[in-house]
Amino acid sequence: MKRFLNLFSKENDNEQQKIIDQYLMNGYQKIIEYNNNYLLINDQYKKFTMGEKIYKFEDLLSVEILENNEVIAQAHSENKIFKTDHYQNLSNKNRQICLRLELRLLFNSLIDSELKIPLINKKMKKGSKQYKKAYDIAQEYFLNFKFILNQKN
Repeated sequence: MKRFLNLFSKENDNEQQKIIDQYLMNGYQKIIEYNNNYLLINDQYKKFTMGEKIYKFEDLLSVEILENNEVIAQAHSENKIFKTDHYQNLSNKNRQICLRLELRLLFNSLIDSELKIPLINKKMKKGSKQYKKAYDIAQEYFLNFKFILNQKN
């Protein structure tokens, strides 16, 4: 089953902050916050959360960065990283445009086996400040999830 993460609208900032504060009081550290999404990690108990559900490090199988539905980076629980470039068959015009940038997490679960974290959901030039910020955040998420995958062993 696939879920998309965008837990809070801007109108619910107070509710979001209360939930974050509750996690922080219970030993979690806020690692990333972007566009009303966030990542909190409890390294002592090997758990992380991005909202309503708490995940164990051991349940994370892989993380991918997807741009225009193409995998541009991925890490697996076997501690291998593969970087791929799928732009060979695209025109130069398409190389400069991003329609969608997201992270995809795969879990060892029958119910919630996939979670997507959208960072860009509209047409955007890759040279724009917004794109560069979202791409930097995607890299930051990716590196933190790679850390989680490495902690499993």
